Amino acid sequence: MRGLIEQASHYANENAVPFKDLREIQNKRIALDPHMQDNPKVKAISEALCTVCKGGCCTSGRNKAYLSVMTIRRFMDIHPAFTAEDVLNSYLSLLSPSTIGNSCINQTKKGCGLPRDMRSDICNGYFCESIVVYHKHDGKTDKSHSVLAIQRANTNWNRLAADVDKQVLEQHLFLTENFN
Repeated sequence: MRGLIEQASHYANENAVPFKDLREIQNKRIALDPHMQDNPKVKAISEALCTVCKGGCCTSGRNKAYLSVMTIRRFMDIHPAFTAEDVLNSYLSLLSPSTIGNSCINQTKKGCGLPRDMRSDICNGYFCESIVVYHKHDGKTDKSHSVLAIQRANTNWNRLAADVDKQVLEQHLFLTENFN
């Protein structure tokens, strides 16, 4: 983490970070942000569905949490008075004593422990296929309906493997009328 903060401090702002491979991910997040702001109910339901999953798409985050120089630089841009220690302490203060095993260090039973402005663009711009389908179809209706979420033992990345345990661990039924 200190290395990311040190690298981020070499750039004047987020747009000065030259990592081209992160620009596509950043653009995905930038495109999704207005949709979520314009549709707070869809955002709330999407976040609730992600919470049920308990990090099935976050398995590669491990101890780095998908954080990048660009993520840290953006956070520094939002908080220009913060020192490097302030930035580090901001992230460390949000680590939960109980995280989800084999997932991102910030993944808790209640979802990501980081607020959106501290998460990477990967985290803020990604939804699994099921939630993207919800956005395209169910998310466009004002009618109340139910959404069933099932958490299985597998992750999003190994769900198609034949030798992986896919037993149902939890299931939740969400009534969209409860999200306003």
